[in-house]
Amino acid sequence: MVQYAYDVGWFDLVKLIECENGRWDTFAIGDYWHAHWLCQANDRFHNIPSEYWQDWKYQIDYCNQLKDNGVPFYWPTRIIKWQYCYVFVESRFTFVE
Repeated sequence: MVQYAYDVGWFDLVKLIECENGRWDTFAIGDYWHAHWLCQANDRFHNIPSEYWQDWKYQIDYCNQLKDNGVPFYWPTRIIKWQYCYVFVESRFTFVE
C-alpha cells in the first residue's frame, strides 16, 4: 500500500496517510465517527461510499484527489515524538525509483 501511495501521490501522499492513519487501516474511523478511510476523510464534507471500505487502492486514489484539490488535512500540524509528524515520517521511509 505504501509503495502504491508513493506511486500515485509521491511522498506527500505517504506522509498524509501515515500521519492521519499510522496503521494504514482502511476501516479506521475517527473524529466522533465522521473521519474515515486511510486519510480520515470527513463524511460531513466528502462523499464516503461504503462499498469502497475494503478497496485500499480506491481509498488511496480518493485521498490523493482530495489532497490535489486542496482539501486541508490535520497531518501538517500533528506532533509525534516531539516533532511534526511529517518530519518523523520522512525518517521512517526510503523509496527507490
